[in-house]
Formats: sequence, structure tokens, C-alpha cells
Amino acid sequence: MLKKRRVDTLCIQETKWKGDKTNEANGFKLWYSGVVSTRNGVGIMLNTQMKNNVVEVNRFNDRVMMIKLVVNAEIVNIVSAYAPQIGLSDVEKRHFWDYLDDLVRLIPSDQLIYIGVILMVVLVSSLMATLVLMGVLVLVQEMKVDVLFWNLHWHMN
Repeated sequence: MLKKRRVDTLCIQETKWKGDKTNEANGFKLWYSGVVSTRNGVGIMLNTQMKNNVVEVNRFNDRVMMIKLVVNAEIVNIVSAYAPQIGLSDVEKRHFWDYLDDLVRLIPSDQLIYIGVILMVVLVSSLMATLVLMGVLVLVQEMKVDVLFWNLHWHMN
């Protein structure tokens, strides 16, 4: 599906994979970070051409990671972030957003920043479970912010 849709880069959240590892399959390389196999976890997947441009990988915790790569002589920072959900304290939520804010401020202004953040909603009925993923991709470049939204629906019968 990723090749068909010509996806170069994909930020994934709530992987629930433990460890700081990489995997390669079907022309894509996945870097991921997770602490426990029951919650959280983030990852970044790049296609064959993009993966060869990676110059740095930073796995900060099970909610934030960043890959730095060079594309057409420009430095690009891709951040995958998993925002705290319902059930966590306001302190934990504030800590996450402060951490992400600090991370973005550390990136030099002449570098591009792509931030993939996900919010998840699960709807369940007696006959079908529908997982609705709503993502937000934020592009920060030269004090201009563009926000792109996308939806991915997965239906399970």
C-alpha cells in the first residue's frame, strides 16, 4: 500500500514494540522506540531512497523520536510523536508538549522540520470494530507553519 500511494516517509505511533531497533522489509526501513509492549511506542519508516540519506537517529523516549536526513542538499528533521491520551494526568500531558516544544527549538532555523503526531479513536459495535486514525503532520519552515490532515480507516469484520 505504501509503494502504491508513493509514500516516502511515514510516522507511526502506538507501535507497542519494545526496544530501540530497526527492521527492513519491502523496500522500507523502520526505526522504532518503545519501553513496554503494552502501550506507547513510536516509529519512522522511510523508503529505499530516503533511508540512504539518514545521518542521525535520536530515540528520546517511547513518545518521541527524530530522524535527520539530507534531501536535495537540505537538512530535514522528521519527528514522530505520540501525544498523551485520556487517562493520563495533566502534568504528564504538559511534560510531553513542553518536551516537544524544547526539541523543536533546538533545531536550527535553517533546517526543515516535519512533525507527525497522532490522535486515536476506537469505535466498537457488536458486529464490527472500526479503528479510526486521525493524524496531523506539521511542517515548520522559515517561521511558516502548514498543517496537513489525513485520515486512515481500517475496518475489521
